[in-house]
Amino acid sequence: MAFVLVQHLDPKHESHLTELLSRESKMPVSEVRGETRAEANRVYVIPPQYNLGISAGVLQTPPRPESGRNMPIDSFLRALAADRGSQSLGVILSGTASDGTLGLQAIKAAGGTTFAQEVLTAKCDGMPRSAIAAGVADFVLSPAGIAMQLVAIARGAQVPMEHREAIEPPADSELARILRLVRSATGVDFTHYKQGTLSRRIKRRMAIRGFEKLEDYSRYLEQHREEITALCENCFITVTAFFREPAVFEELKRSVFPALVENREPRDPIRVWVPGCATGEEAYSIAICLMEFLDDAKLKLPIEIFATDISETAIEKARTGTYAGGALAHVSPQRLARFFTLSERGYQVAKSIRDVCVFARHNVAEDPPFSKLDLISCCNVLIYLGDVLQRKVWSILRYALKPTGFLVLGPSESIGTLSESFHQVEKIHKIYSMKPAASSPALPLREGRRDEGRVDIREKIAEARTGLEVQREADRLMLAEYVPPGVIIDDEMNIVQVRGRTAPFLEISPGEPTHNLLKLAREGLIAGLGKAIRIARQRNAPSKEAAFRIEDGGQLRDVTIKVIPFRGSSSSEERHFLVLFEDAGLKGGARARRKPALADHGGGARLRQELVATKEYLQSIVEDNATTLEQLRAASEEAQAGNEELETAQEELESANEELNTLNEELRISNVEFSKVNRDLANLLESLSIPLVMVGRDLRIRRFTRAIEPMLNLIASDVGRSITDLQPQMELPDLRLLLLDAMEGGNRKPRDIRDAHGRWYSLRILPSVGPDGKTDGAVLMLIDVDAAKRGLDFAEAIVETVREPLVILNQNLQVMQANKTFYETFRAAREETEGHLIYELGNGQWNIPKLRELLESVLPARSTFRDFEVTHEFEHVGRKVMLLNASEIFNPNAQARTILLAIEDVTDRKQAEEALKTTNAELQHFAYALTHDLQEPLRMVVNFSELLGQEYAGKLGKEADQYISYSVEGALRIEALLKALLAYWEVAERERNSFASIDCGAVLAKALLNLHAAIAESGTTVTSDPLPAVVGEEVMLMQLFQNLISNSIKYRGKATPRIHVSAERDAEGWLFAVRDNGIGIDPKDTERVFGMFKRLHGSEVPGTGIGLAICKKVVERQGGRIWVESEAGRGATFKFTIPPPRIQDRVLNARSDNGRF
Repeated sequence: MAFVLVQHLDPKHESHLTELLSRESKMPVSEVRGETRAEANRVYVIPPQYNLGISAGVLQTPPRPESGRNMPIDSFLRALAADRGSQSLGVILSGTASDGTLGLQAIKAAGGTTFAQEVLTAKCDGMPRSAIAAGVADFVLSPAGIAMQLVAIARGAQVPMEHREAIEPPADSELARILRLVRSATGVDFTHYKQGTLSRRIKRRMAIRGFEKLEDYSRYLEQHREEITALCENCFITVTAFFREPAVFEELKRSVFPALVENREPRDPIRVWVPGCATGEEAYSIAICLMEFLDDAKLKLPIEIFATDISETAIEKARTGTYAGGALAHVSPQRLARFFTLSERGYQVAKSIRDVCVFARHNVAEDPPFSKLDLISCCNVLIYLGDVLQRKVWSILRYALKPTGFLVLGPSESIGTLSESFHQVEKIHKIYSMKPAASSPALPLREGRRDEGRVDIREKIAEARTGLEVQREADRLMLAEYVPPGVIIDDEMNIVQVRGRTAPFLEISPGEPTHNLLKLAREGLIAGLGKAIRIARQRNAPSKEAAFRIEDGGQLRDVTIKVIPFRGSSSSEERHFLVLFEDAGLKGGARARRKPALADHGGGARLRQELVATKEYLQSIVEDNATTLEQLRAASEEAQAGNEELETAQEELESANEELNTLNEELRISNVEFSKVNRDLANLLESLSIPLVMVGRDLRIRRFTRAIEPMLNLIASDVGRSITDLQPQMELPDLRLLLLDAMEGGNRKPRDIRDAHGRWYSLRILPSVGPDGKTDGAVLMLIDVDAAKRGLDFAEAIVETVREPLVILNQNLQVMQANKTFYETFRAAREETEGHLIYELGNGQWNIPKLRELLESVLPARSTFRDFEVTHEFEHVGRKVMLLNASEIFNPNAQARTILLAIEDVTDRKQAEEALKTTNAELQHFAYALTHDLQEPLRMVVNFSELLGQEYAGKLGKEADQYISYSVEGALRIEALLKALLAYWEVAERERNSFASIDCGAVLAKALLNLHAAIAESGTTVTSDPLPAVVGEEVMLMQLFQNLISNSIKYRGKATPRIHVSAERDAEGWLFAVRDNGIGIDPKDTERVFGMFKRLHGSEVPGTGIGLAICKKVVERQGGRIWVESEAGRGATFKFTIPPPRIQDRVLNARSDNGRF
C-alpha cells in the first residue's frame, strides 16, 4: 500500500517533514510535486503551499483556499473515498480541532476502513476525539496497534481478487443466510438493496472482525446477536452534510418555495418529507432555507418537516441537533450565528428550527408513508436500492405528494419509470414537479378518484353559470324557429326545461314520476322521437322526422319532430338537445278514419313509415339496452372503485395514524427529555456545593441550592418570593440594581464580598436565557474565594521578597504587575511599566522575535520555556546577561489567563565561566607543552640507566642490578605514558582544517600496515567489508582504526584472534563496527573504558590507559560518538558513527559553544 501524510502546515514556511521522515523510514519519502502517481511502499508528504487530492490513483496538488477555513485532511480523505472506494484507508492521529472527521465518514460510507488514535496516547486529542465521538472510526488503537492492523490488512489484500471471489459462496446461499439473520434480528430486509454495495459493507465488517469466508462469518453471527446489530448499522449509510448542494437550496428558494406559498391559506402548513435523513443535517438545512425564505417574503406559515431514517442511532443524534465544528464547514457565519447556539458538545440547532422538524424511525419501503406533502427531498437514497425496491419507493413517493408537489433527488439519481408523472423544473438540478395529467400510481392509493366526489364551491358556481348559458342559447334557438312547443333534454334524454305548451305531445305516465322524454311522449311519437334524437346524437347535427300522427281531442294531428344538438358555451363539455314539436295540421274527424283502407293510399304510406320508425325505435331500444348493460358494467367497476377508495381511505387513515404515532412518539421523547432535564437540574442543584439562586425577571426566586440557604436565610417556601425581601447574612449592597443590570446585559464583572464572619466570596450574576432566546431571569452565584484571596495575599508577600525580578503578563502580553526587585534591578518606574506591552519597556530590550514567539505560545499550547538568554545594554544599569523563564499561572477563579515571567541576572556567572574557559585552555596548553618538554630529559634518564645497568651488571650485587632494572622499566613506562599524553593532546589541539573526503578502506589498509608486526606475532586474522568514503581527517581516522585493532590484539583470548571491520548506513550517517573474539568487557565497565588512565586488567596487560580515550576524542572531532557492546568472555564490538558534513557542522558548533573544543 501507499502512504500519504497530510499535516497542517504553515504555507509561508518551508517544511522539513520529508527530511525527518527519511531518517526514520526505510521506505522512500518524497514531497508531492504536481501530479504524481501513487506507488506501493512509498510515503508521500503534503507540500506546505497546497492541499492534496487524488484521482485515478494520481496525487494532485490543488491550491489552498484563499479564504475560509482550510480542512486539508477532510478534503483529501473525501477525494480518496471517491477514488479508491472500499480500498481506501483513513487514519487520524494526534491533532487539534476536528479536521478528518468528515473525511473518515466519507471513507466509511464508501466501504473503506477507518482508524483513530487512542485519546490517551495522543499529545493533542482534538482530532481523534472528534472522530471517535462521531462514530466514524472502525478501530481506536495506539499508533503501534494501528501499524499492526495496517500490516494485517495489507497481507489480506495480497490475496488475488480472482481467488477471493472463487472461495466465497454464491450470493443465494451464505449471503442470503446472513440477510435472513439480519432480517430476523432487526426487522430490516436488505434483500432488494444493491448487491454490490451490500457485499462491500459485509466484507468491510468481516475485515474488522478478522474473517475471510462468508460461511465463517455467518456462523459467528448466529452466536453473537450484537454483531448482527453492528452489521445492520454498518449497512446503513448515514452520510449527509449541511447544505451539501448549495446551488440546489438556492434553486428551492428561487422557484420551488414561491410556488408552494402561492394562494396558500395562513393556517395551511407547508409539509415536507425527508426520507433517509441520516443524522438530520439535510432536514435542518431545508428548515433553515425555508425559514429564511418566509422571513424575506414577510410571510408567517406553519411548517411541518418529517425527517425519517431506518437507523435509530442516526435519528437519536438528529433529534439532539448538536454537531461538531467540522460538520458545519458549509454553514455560513451568518447562519451559524442565527440558527445555532454554542454548547459544551459543539453547536446545537436553534429550538425554533428543531421545533418544526419531527424525527422518527421509518422504513420508506415498508412503513405507511406520509401524505399530502408539498415537497419530498429524497437525495442519495435510491442509489442504494435495487430495481424492485426502487419501483416500490417511486410509487410511494408519487402517492405521498400533492398534485402540486415537488420532488428533489440527488445528483446521481434519475426519475426512472415515473418520467410520465413528473417533469424537471430546470435542467441543471434534479428538482421535479407533478404533471397535471399524471396518472395514478400503481398502488391502491388513488387520490385522484377520491377527489372526484369533492365538489368545490367554485365548481357549483361554474355549474350555475353553465345552466344560465344553456338557457340563453336555447332562447336564441327557439326564437330563431318561431318558438314552437318543445323541451330541452340532456344527453341522457332527461327533460331539463319545457318550452311552450307541450300537453298535446307529452303526458305523465302512471307510476313513479320521471323526466325521461321517451316515457312522457304520447303514443305515436315514441318511435319518431327515438329516431330523431339518435340521428342528432350520432351526427351532432339537427335531425327531422315528419308525418307522425297523434290523437288530440278526438282528432288526428300530424306532427313533425325536430331535434337540434347544442352546448351551453364554447368551454362546456356537456351536450344538450332542443326537441321541437311542429303541428302539420288536422286531418278530418271520425268519418275520415272510417274510410276503407284500400281507398286511403296516403294512410298506408304513413303506416309503413310508422312501421319503419317503430322498427328503428325497437332497434334503438336494443342498443339502449346494450348501452344500459355497459353502464351496469361501468357501475360495477365504479363499485369496485368505491371499494378501492375505501381501501385508499383506510391507507390514508393508517398514514394519518402513522403521523400521529410519530408525533406522539416525538412528544413522548420530548416529555422524557424534559423530565430528564428537569430531574437532572434538580439533582444538580441538590448536589452542588456552590451557593446559587435563580430568579425571574420579576426578581422572584425560582430555584436555589442548599449551600446558599444559610447565607440568604432561605427556606423551601421562599420559592416565588422576591429576593429583595430577604435578610442575607452578608453584605449585598444594591442587589436589586445588580440583578436588573445583569439582565439588561450590563456589567457582569465579579465583585468580592464578605459574610458576617469575615469570609470572602466572589459574587457573580449572569443572565439566564429563555426558549425564545431572550433573557428571562438571572443566576446569582457565590464562589468561596477566601482561601484564594488569603493565598493571593501570601503569594504577593512572597513575590515582593524574592530577589529575582518577576513580571506578571496578561494574555495580550501586557504587564499587569511586577515585583519590587524588577523595578530596582532595571531602575524602572511603575507607571511606565504596568499596562504596557513587554516589548515596549525600556529601550526595547525585550523586543526579540524569538522571545515574542515563545511568550505567544505559552497560553495556547499550555507550555513553558526555561533559560532563554538575553544579552542587552540596559538603560541605567549597563550590559547584562539575563536568563528568562516563563509559565502560565494556574488560577481557576481568574477571569483571564496570566503568565509569570522570571528574570535571572547571570552576568557575573557568565563572566566567571568565560574566565574559567580561558584558564582551562591555558592549562591544556601548559600540559601539552610540559608533556612535550619532559620527553628529552626522560630519554636521557632511560639511556643512562640502561648504560649503568650494562656497565655494572654483576659488579654491584643482585639487588643493585634489580634496582637498576626497576629504574629502567619505570622510566620506560613514564616515557610511554608521556608519548600517549602527547598523542592525546595533539588530537585535542589539532586544528580542524584538514577535513576531506577519505576512502576508509585505504585508511584501514594503512593502519594494518603499521600494525603488521603485532598482527604477525599474535597470528591475528583481520577481515573487513567494503568500507565507504566519508568526510573527515585521514590521520585521525587511521589512528582510530590502529588503536581499536591494537586494543583487540592486546586483549585477545586463548583462541586465534579474529577481528572484523564493517560499516552500514543509519540515521546518523555511517555506523562503523570493529568486532573481535577477545576476552570481552563486563557491561558495567563499558562506559569506564573510555576514560583517561582507565585500565581494567592492571599490569597483566601492558598499556597506558589512554588509547580508548584518544579514540573517543578522535570520533568526537568527526562529530560522531563511540561506544562498546560486550560481555565478559565473549569478545567486544566497538562501534562509532561518522555523520554527513551538514550534521558534523551542527554537532561540532554545539560542542564548541559548550567549551568542548
